[in-house]
Amino acid sequence: MKKMNGPESEIMKRIDEINEKVRTYNAICPAKMQRREIELESIDIQYEKWK
Repeated sequence: MKKMNGPESEIMKRIDEINEKVRTYNAICPAKMQRREIELESIDIQYEKWK
């Protein structure tokens, strides 16, 4: 997403949409299966981890 070079507001909007899905997923999953929310500062690391 960072490589898209879009406006930061567009990137933040997409991150918010993803995080909403993560929160929905986490609400129905046991603690061991839950995922962290995406953060702009660590998006590259998180992407590589779950690739």
